[in-house]
Amino acid sequence: RLLGVAVQDAYKFFAIGIHAATAAVAYLSFKPIFDRKVATLGAVVYVLAPYRLHKYYDLYAVGEYTAMTFLPAIVYALWLLYHGEPGKVERRRAMIVLALSYTALLQCHMITTELAVIASATVALIFWRKTFHPPVLFTWLKAAGLALLLNLWFLVPFVTLMLSGKYTSMTSHNIQWEGLTLAELFSLTNGSTVGLPLLISGGLSTCVLLMHRDRKQPWYSIGCVSLAIGALAIWLSTRLFPWNTITDVPVLGVLLQSIQFPWRYSAIATTALTIACMAATRLLTEEPCAIPKFSVLTFCAAASLTVLAIYAGNIIAAERTTTVVDTSQLCYINNYTHTSNIY
Repeated sequence: RLLGVAVQDAYKFFAIGIHAATAAVAYLSFKPIFDRKVATLGAVVYVLAPYRLHKYYDLYAVGEYTAMTFLPAIVYALWLLYHGEPGKVERRRAMIVLALSYTALLQCHMITTELAVIASATVALIFWRKTFHPPVLFTWLKAAGLALLLNLWFLVPFVTLMLSGKYTSMTSHNIQWEGLTLAELFSLTNGSTVGLPLLISGGLSTCVLLMHRDRKQPWYSIGCVSLAIGALAIWLSTRLFPWNTITDVPVLGVLLQSIQFPWRYSAIATTALTIACMAATRLLTEEPCAIPKFSVLTFCAAASLTVLAIYAGNIIAAERTTTVVDTSQLCYINNYTHTSNIY
C-alpha cells in the first residue's frame, strides 16, 4: 500500500500470500509427523477446509483466517514434546516453535489464541504424566515466558485498557442460541461448521482406528487424541453443549464463553480432524490390505474440492458491483453480501 498500490489490490496480494503461507506452514508442520505424501494431502485438506474458506471469502475475517495459518505449527510443537522421549534438541525446538506460533496468533486474532491455548491445555492434560515431567514442564514454562516477553509491547497497553472499565463484556448476549444446530452442522452452505467433508472423513478415520490391530504405533495415539479433541470442539460449537450451565461456573465459564460465538471452535475442530485423517491414512499405509492406501485423505481432498466448487459458484452468483457516491452511503452496504467491487 505504501508503494501506491490500491487498497483492494494490496488486500488481494495479502490474501494470496496467506493462502501460500498456510499451505507452506501446514506442509512443513505435517511432514515430520507423517511423511511427504500424507503431509501434501493434509495441507490441501487444511487449506480447502470449508470453515477457513468461509472466513476467507465470505466474512473477510482477516485476523481469524490469518491466525489459522499458524495452528499446524502448534501441532508440530506438541508432537515434538509428546511423541516419545524428547531430547534436548526437540525440547528447544518445541519451545521456539510454541513461542513464535503463539506470538503470531496473538498478533493476528486473540480469540483464536484463546482457542489454541484451550486445545493445547487439553493435550497437556491428556498426557499429564509427561507434562509434569520436569524437562517437559520447564519447556512449557520457557515457551510461555518467551511468548510473554515477545508480546509485552502489546499486552501491557491491552491489559491496561481492559482493566480501565471501558470494556465491561465481550461475550454474546445469548451464547447458547449462537451455537450451531444439527441441521447447520451438516449443511453444505453454512460456513460456520467444520464442513461435511471433514465430518465424513472423521467418521472414516474412526473406523480405521477401531479396526487397526497394532495400537502401539504412534499414529494410532495421534489419531485417537485428534479425534477426541475434534469431537469435543464440534460439540462445543453446537447448541447441544450446555452453555447456559457452563457460564455460571467461576473462571471456566468466563474462559469458555469469551470466544463470543460457539462456532469459533470449528477452527480447532478443522485442525484436529485434519490431523486425524492424516493419522488414519498413515495407518492404512502400514496395512497389507486391499483398501486404497490414501483412501481417507483422498476422499477428504476430493470432497473439499467439490465443496469449494459449490462455494465458489455461490460466491460468483452472489457477487455484484456497488457504487458509493458519498461516504454516508457506506452504512447501506451489507457486510454479509459478496461485494468485491466498490466505487
